[in-house]
Order: sequence, then structure tokens, then C-alpha cells
Amino acid sequence: NFPVRDRIMGEHLLWLARERYPGKKIIAWMHNAHAVRNLARVEAPADLMPLYKVWQPAGAVAHAELGDEYYLIAMVAHHGQHQFAVRKAPPIELLPPAEGSLEDLFHRAGFANALLDVRQGGARPSWLDEPLQARPLQYKDMRARWPEVFDGVLFIDAMEKRDTVPPPPAAAAPAP
Repeated sequence: NFPVRDRIMGEHLLWLARERYPGKKIIAWMHNAHAVRNLARVEAPADLMPLYKVWQPAGAVAHAELGDEYYLIAMVAHHGQHQFAVRKAPPIELLPPAEGSLEDLFHRAGFANALLDVRQGGARPSWLDEPLQARPLQYKDMRARWPEVFDGVLFIDAMEKRDTVPPPPAAAAPAP
């Protein structure tokens, strides 16, 4: 069902960009796997490869029409927990990233949070044009030339599941 759902999601994104908000910048928040382009270029675990070879995510649909107007920031994390939002399942602890992976490099550089633009063209470091291990999809180790798959990376060193972050303090009621 991924192909139909993602094609429709991509078409909705195109409608928002071209019809509802023409000429405006818009932000669409979705799982990395739905937002990427060139999924077939990702070297994924064997169980995912058949799907990745044929699936055109919403991001691929949108990018085919929008080109460089479409800018995807993928999220990655070094350690912590993740939890499926739609399933009642216990949180899953992230396994340590592989040495030399994108998450490992951010962590060893001492970043708590970072944003890396990988679309920089000739200005980006040459090592980004080589296959690099990372976990932007299902928190599983994969290799790709990531600038072919997304445009930027948002790194979070310690990811927490949504209910572990305390809510902001309640605002005091205004005086009458």
C-alpha cells in the first residue's frame, strides 16, 4: 500500500506548493522514509531492498515536479529511544551507531544538535560524495551517497521519546 499512499501524499504536497500556497515557502513534516528521493540508491538491509527498489516515496513524487524547490532535511540521532506513534508499543533503544557513520561523526565532533546542508554542490566536503553509513530510515544501518537522497541532515545526539520531555510550565493567568 506504500506506493499508492505515497503517490497521493506527494500529489498533495505538489497541490499545496502549486495551488494553495504558490510562491510561498512551506514546511511539510513527515517520516524520512516518506520524504526522501532516490530511495533505490540506498544500500539497505536485505529485507528492505525489494521495497526500496520499487517504492517512490512522496518526496520523490514532489521532487520530480519541484526539483530544487524541494529541500528535504532528514533527521538522525546518535543514541536514545524512538517509539512508533501509531502503535502502542514500548520504546525502542537505539543501537550504537557504527564507527565512522554520519551519526558517529556528529557525536565525536561534540554536537548536541546540528544542521548540515549536504546540497552545497562544489562547496560541500568531498567525503559527502562518497558512500557513507547512516541510519536515517528505520534506524537501521544503510549506505548511500546521501546528497542524492536528501538535502540536509538534522542531527540530535540524544533522542527522547515524546512523553519524556516535560511540558512547558503553565502560564500564569493575567490579572483582571
